[in-house]
Amino acid sequence: MKELGKVVKVEDEYLEISIRRTSACDKCKRCISADAQNQMLLRAKPYKNASIGDIVEIEQKTSTFLSAVFTAYIIPLIAFIIGLVIGLMGFADHGQGTRELYSILLGILFLVITYLVISFIKNILKKVENFFHG
Repeated sequence: MKELGKVVKVEDEYLEISIRRTSACDKCKRCISADAQNQMLLRAKPYKNASIGDIVEIEQKTSTFLSAVFTAYIIPLIAFIIGLVIGLMGFADHGQGTRELYSILLGILFLVITYLVISFIKNILKKVENFFHG
C-alpha cells in the first residue's frame, strides 16, 4: 500500500509525515493522531536527505496492513461468533426465542469487550512508543 505524505518533523530516529487518512487505514495501529481535516501523522524511518516540507512516498508492507485488518475486523468477528456459540450452548434450556436473544446479546458483549481490549492495548503501545522515542 503506497501513500503520499508531507514531512512535518525530522528526528535522528524517525520522520513524522502527515498523510490523508483513508478508510483503509482507519484502524491501523501506526496512526499517531488525526485532525479535523482528516490528516494523520505517521512515524517512519528516516530517508536520505528528507527535510521538512518534502513530499515523500510511503509504502507499507502488506503484512503490516493485513495485521491491522486482522486486528480490527477478524479478531472481533471471531469473538462475536464465540459469544454466539457459547450463548446457544449455555442457554439451551431456555425457550427458542429467548435462547437466540441471549446468544446475540452475548455475542455483542464479546464484540464490545474485544474492541475495548484492542483499544486499551493500542493506547499502551502508543505510550510505550512515545516513552522510547520522546
